[in-house]
Amino acid sequence: MSEHETAAIGRPVPVIVVLPAEIDIHNSLDVRAQLAKACEQDGCRAVIADLSKTTFCDTSGAVSLVLARMDAADLDVRLLAVVPSLEVRRVLTLSGLDSVLPVYASLSEALAVAYFDGSA
Repeated sequence: MSEHETAAIGRPVPVIVVLPAEIDIHNSLDVRAQLAKACEQDGCRAVIADLSKTTFCDTSGAVSLVLARMDAADLDVRLLAVVPSLEVRRVLTLSGLDSVLPVYASLSEALAVAYFDGSA
């Protein structure tokens, strides 16, 4: 199923953006741009930032996620994050991002929440 198709229940499918293994000053602006582009898709109600492959995220990466969350909110799109790495979660917790960005341990958990609360 493509990101433009709808699920059998007739709701838009959340857009999933797989982020890189490292998010730092060298690519944090690209990460924000990828998430913003996903939010701009027609009918998009939820974007899932999939950090399953991400093993390193510095403060510039955390700032990009905060800004992406603000971009999404401006478009009435919900941004959720999948962060299984304890090291990356720690950065998000220390930066306070976990209080404004819903963070889930698995993609299936984030998808369930996106569908359950009507974001998708």
